[in-house]
Amino acid sequence: MYSSSLRNIRRTISGNIKAIYAGGSADFKASAGWLNNFKSRHEIPKLQIEIESLSGDKNSAHKFKKTFLQSVEEKGCFRDDVYKVEETGVNWKALPRASLATKWESTAPGLKVSKERVTVMVCANASGTHSLPLLVIGKSKKPRCFKNFSCLPTLYKAQKSAWMNSALFSDNGTYSKDFIPNVKKLREREGKTGKILLILDNAPCHPPIEILNAIADDFSVM
Repeated sequence: MYSSSLRNIRRTISGNIKAIYAGGSADFKASAGWLNNFKSRHEIPKLQIEIESLSGDKNSAHKFKKTFLQSVEEKGCFRDDVYKVEETGVNWKALPRASLATKWESTAPGLKVSKERVTVMVCANASGTHSLPLLVIGKSKKPRCFKNFSCLPTLYKAQKSAWMNSALFSDNGTYSKDFIPNVKKLREREGKTGKILLILDNAPCHPPIEILNAIADDFSVM
């Protein structure tokens, strides 16, 4: 079956694609009712694409969950005390990959796709009551667009490839100069004490957690 062949190579199947290939002719017109009957007859469900599940390590995830819960219990952390940090790339000049076209066009030529990007780091606690300012990483130390701005709504750092690396995150970077002071300021204002736990991905751009865990007694990373 055509749909089975596509799913075997992890291709996405839409109703329009199925309708086109069902009759073997470009002139074939399949109604929504025909498509619904086809899916019902062959028991074809509609599922969300799960890219992460293709490469996820379930054993490691189960082990981490056990270690995480044990660490939270030992440190006496609440949801307000557990933070998670994530980085993502933003191709801020990227154009849409599809376009409406006139009836006489068989293709939709476009402009060359720009690869200009920045990295954005987000961080918040598990309860959602505290989120840190966004950290934006670009290539230029002093972008011309910042010329008339004395105060930005985000933190900004520069790296030649616009990527996060261990130097930007380490003891002299955003962890010690941004994350720890920001969280401490909030806790002092609210009169809270206790341990803070930061969840960090095991990625080459992050320094070893042993280095980070030696910076502040009340802050730990896992």
